This record gives sequence, C-alpha cells and structure tokens, in this order.
Amino acid sequence: LDFKDMITFNVGVGATIFDKKAFSRFPIKNHPKQQGIIPWTASVERKLGDTLCARAGMVANNFIEGASAFFEYTYVTHREDKITIISADLKKLHTTSRDALNAFLDQVRETAWSCQELHCGMTYQVTQNFELGASFKTHIKGENVPKVKTIMASMRIAF
Repeated sequence: LDFKDMITFNVGVGATIFDKKAFSRFPIKNHPKQQGIIPWTASVERKLGDTLCARAGMVANNFIEGASAFFEYTYVTHREDKITIISADLKKLHTTSRDALNAFLDQVRETAWSCQELHCGMTYQVTQNFELGASFKTHIKGENVPKVKTIMASMRIAF
C-alpha cells in the first residue's frame, strides 16, 4: 500500500449572491388562502437571499485491497429574501393599508434556512469488472429544512 496516495482531504466554499430586481407587475395575493390565478399586481423590488456553503471531506482509496471510502460534511445557509412594495393600488387589492399588503408578501418571501449534512460511503471492487457500493446521507442540524436521511446501494458491472 502507498499511504501517500491513499488518503485525500478536500475543502470547498461557495456563494450565490443576487442583485435587486424591480418588477412592475408582480402578482400579489390579497388573501392567505388564495391559489391559482392572481389578477392583482403591484410594483415591487425583490432581492433574493444569498446562499453560502462550505464543505470538508476525506477520501480513502484502496485503504484495504479493493475497498475505498469517503466522508463529507456540508454546511449551507440561505438568507431571507427581501420584497419591498414600490407602488400598489390598495383599493384594487381590497386592502386599506400597506402593512396588510406586506403581510401577504411574506407568503412569497423565502425564509432563511440552514442545514448541516454528513455524507459517507464505501465501495468494494470484488473483481476488475464487478464493484459493489453503499452510501448514506443524513441531516445533522438545520432550520426550516426537511430532516431527510438517504441510503443508496450501487453495483457496477463492466464488460
């Protein structure tokens, strides 16, 4: 075994940053349970929340003859969207206050969220043309995200 080439460590960071964008005919619900066609519009300025991520991992290739494994930790956070009303015909929207209209805008605004996940897996090369694998991804901690666990198995046949 060549220990120097057996283990690889990796780290990464990333960001998605959005600019503000104005919409002159943004659909506005005037009731929390409204679905489907929304005939009322307003002029708004919208800034989608920024998303930041970081990850760290390790890959061990052939740490036992034919067996390889990996582990990866991921952290992702998303900041809340911001929607500001520039102008709106309040009578047409059947409301009398801009505060009520902002309350309905909360429904289209994506809330802030964050998650931490662990992803690990292993493969075993039975022969040169046949390999088995399994991986597992689990939620460690998070806010406003589903707590999902995923298990996967694989089989590779080369001919």
